[in-house]
Amino acid sequence: MIIPKIDFPTFQSLYAELKKNNFYCLNSEEVSTVYEYLKDNLAVRFAKNDTLIPNIKMKWIRSDFDKIALEKTIDVILSKGNIRISHLELQIAFKEEVLKSPKDLEDARHIEKIAEGFLDTTLINKYRDRLREFYK
Repeated sequence: MIIPKIDFPTFQSLYAELKKNNFYCLNSEEVSTVYEYLKDNLAVRFAKNDTLIPNIKMKWIRSDFDKIALEKTIDVILSKGNIRISHLELQIAFKEEVLKSPKDLEDARHIEKIAEGFLDTTLINKYRDRLREFYK
């Protein structure tokens, strides 16, 4: 999960809300330490109490691509509620140009197949080019 940079009081409120909803931080229980990790551009992980997996990684915006992922989103409607994700064109390009594992390449092909007819292929190619340049 990518979030904008926030001040400490705002983060304290977020952290308290997470704890209230039965989440804990795997990196540290101390809110000030967790905030310092984020300030140092490190990601932190949260999980439900008494579990380790699954967990979610949280980080602040670090690059233009993070900003795009946060700003250009789509809502996925699920039976238990909605979730907001980055748009599919960026996900496909990132999986193909940066991650490149067999699983990520398979995921990208699957997204393209499922969303066929709804994707902007010009935008995917633009992201591929920009990612290649950025990760040289």
